[in-house]
Amino acid sequence: MENALNLKLKEKEKFEKLSAMPPVEVTLADKYKFEGPEPTHDKDGNALEGKAKDKARKEVEKAKKILEPLNKKLGEDPDFMSKLAAEVEQLTERHGFAPWKDYLYAMPRPLY
Repeated sequence: MENALNLKLKEKEKFEKLSAMPPVEVTLADKYKFEGPEPTHDKDGNALEGKAKDKARKEVEKAKKILEPLNKKLGEDPDFMSKLAAEVEQLTERHGFAPWKDYLYAMPRPLY
């Protein structure tokens, strides 16, 4: 059962990191100016055309793909994060498990 808890802890950590990330437009604001979902100008105000526009579009798609698992889960269930936290808490209480125990067991033992 500790394995199930470890998996839920890792899942919670993953989604917490994703939820802490800013939106794509904010992430790429230092490179591009957005009008709607697509970047239209570079940071200096020059219109994006050709390869530059394709590169910008690929960067936006890449950034969106990183956030996709979280957006999918939140789209299915807006309370996903709170439910995941409650599930981890419930598993922790049920098994009397503390994440720091793994750390203690992983520490090398002295060879007296």
